[in-house]
Amino acid sequence: MIAEHKEILKALCDDFDRADKIIQDVKSITTQEAIPAISELRYSGWHLALSLNSYIATGNFDEKKLLEAKSHSKRAIFEASRYGILFCVTNILDFRKMYGGEIMPGIIKDYSEKIMKAEESRIFVVSAASEGEDSRADACYAHFLTVKKILLELISCQPELNEAKELKQKEIEDMKKRHKQTIVITIAVAIIMIAVSVIIAVVK
Repeated sequence: MIAEHKEILKALCDDFDRADKIIQDVKSITTQEAIPAISELRYSGWHLALSLNSYIATGNFDEKKLLEAKSHSKRAIFEASRYGILFCVTNILDFRKMYGGEIMPGIIKDYSEKIMKAEESRIFVVSAASEGEDSRADACYAHFLTVKKILLELISCQPELNEAKELKQKEIEDMKKRHKQTIVITIAVAIIMIAVSVIIAVVK
C-alpha cells in the first residue's frame, strides 16, 4: 500500500522540508518566528500522523488525511513567505521614507524598478487568497526571494545612503544660510539707500 501512495508521500515530505527551510530563512531576516507557518506545519504533521495511524490499524493510508497534510505544508510555505514579504516591503518603504526619492536613485541601481517589484509583491499578498494552494505557495515564495534581495541590497548600501543624506542636508542648510544672508544684505542695502536718500534730501 505504501507503493500506491509513494508519490503523494514524497511530495508531502518535500513540501514539509521546504516549508521548514523557508521558515528558517524568514527568521534569519526578520529575527522573529513566523507563527502562522509553524502552526500550519504542526497541522500537517497531525494529519500525517492520523493517516499513518490508519495504516497501522487497517493496512491502508487515509488518503484524505494525506491530502490535508500536503495542503497544510503548502499553506506553511505560503504563510512563511507572506510573513517575509510583509517584513521586507515594510522595511523597503521605511528606507524610502528615510532617504527619499532624490537620494536613492543615485546609489541604488534600477531603483524605480525595485520599488515597483516591491509594490507588486505587496499587491500579490493582498490578492493571493483567490489563487490555488500550490500556485499560491510557489508564487508567494518567489515574491519573498525578490523583496528579500532588494532589502539586503538596501542594507548593504546604507553607509553610502547615510553619506549622501548628510551631504544633501548640508546642501539644504547651506542654501538656507545663503538665503538668510541674501535677505540680510538686501535689507542692509535698502536701509543704506534710504539713509542716502534722506541725507541727500537734507543737504538740498
